Amino acid sequence: MTGIGFDWDMVDGETVTAILGVGERRMNDGTLSWEALAFAVGEAAVVLTVNRDTDEVEVAHGDAPDGAEWAPVVPLAEFLGKPLGWSWVGTNNRGYQDVFMMAFGSVVPHALDPRLMFIAAGSELSCSDITAR
Repeated sequence: MTGIGFDWDMVDGETVTAILGVGERRMNDGTLSWEALAFAVGEAAVVLTVNRDTDEVEVAHGDAPDGAEWAPVVPLAEFLGKPLGWSWVGTNNRGYQDVFMMAFGSVVPHALDPRLMFIAAGSELSCSDITAR
C-alpha cells in the first residue's frame, strides 16, 4: 500500500518525541536524504519509507524504531515537542504517490499549514521545509 496506510486521526495532535532516520546521506547540493524516517509519538511512530519498486512514499504507524541503525535527525530537531497536524499525499502526473507533507501544530493555522514535504526518488526520501516562518 502506498500513501498513508492508517487512519491519520490516530496521531493527529500527538506530540513528536523523537525523529529518527536510517541511511542519512548528504547530496552534492547540500540537501539530505534518508532510506527511512520515523516520527515517534508516545510508544509508537509514524514511519516513512519508499517503495523500492515504484519510488512511492509509504507512511505507516507502528512501534517506535530502536535498532542501532536509527539515528536522531538533527536537521529536523526544531519539530521535537510539536504536535502533528494535518497530512497530505501528493500524486505526480503519472499517478505515483511520491510526495507526503506534514503540518505541525494543534491550532489553526499551524495545524493546517504544510511544513515538511518528503519526496521519494531513487528509493530515498528527501525533505524540504516548505512554509516560511
